[in-house]
Amino acid sequence: MRSKSAPGTTFFFAAPDDFDGAVVSLRDDEAHHASRVLRLRTGDEIQIVDGMGGWYRVTLDKLDGGVVRGSIIERRLGVGESSTYVHLAVAGLKSRSRFDMILEKATELGVSRVTVLDTQRAERARVDVDRSTRLMRAAMKQCKRSRIPLLEGPVGLSEFLSAAEASRKLVCHNGDGDVSIPNALDASDRDVTIAVGPEGGFADDEIDQAIAQGFQSVHLGPRRLRTETACLVACSAILLTGIV
Repeated sequence: MRSKSAPGTTFFFAAPDDFDGAVVSLRDDEAHHASRVLRLRTGDEIQIVDGMGGWYRVTLDKLDGGVVRGSIIERRLGVGESSTYVHLAVAGLKSRSRFDMILEKATELGVSRVTVLDTQRAERARVDVDRSTRLMRAAMKQCKRSRIPLLEGPVGLSEFLSAAEASRKLVCHNGDGDVSIPNALDASDRDVTIAVGPEGGFADDEIDQAIAQGFQSVHLGPRRLRTETACLVACSAILLTGIV
């Protein structure tokens, strides 16, 4: 007997404009994957996320060429999302592949917001928001969460520091940070901003500026890490602290 649902590992994406009341449409690559790759049929059930925290269980009503449409039978908010809001601020990287890795893994880990920083030692980088959003959308579906991280920047360090409003604000200071990230956090922290510098780290005056704005300097251990590795270690440490 044929299964009446798509494989459990499959999440589809539909933008807010693709919803019309209790009806939702899949477009372009999403429609092709459902109809041509998975060969789903009318009556099958799929899971759709909207990238803004919404998750939907949907029964397919129409699969005709490039049109895939279904009816919503269940809605939830925050599926796959962490209870801790993590804002990752990272110095710009010229290497597209390394920056892609940061975005992909930050999405998988549950980061909510990513800001690219323009710092003294940072490489000049241009952020292709459309391309990066597509990458994070794919990572969101793969890891089965429902929200795409907000991406912004590049912004100057001073502007970022003065605007940061998290209840817990941390800045990585190579091996010279005051404490490790787990020791800087409480299990009750639910809004954390972490700033990660370029390969050579933040300049001393940038660290001083961050501390003056209420940031605590932290370290990631005795070894010097590449920027993308530091981002993953820092975000993992923050998100795991709140898991009991």
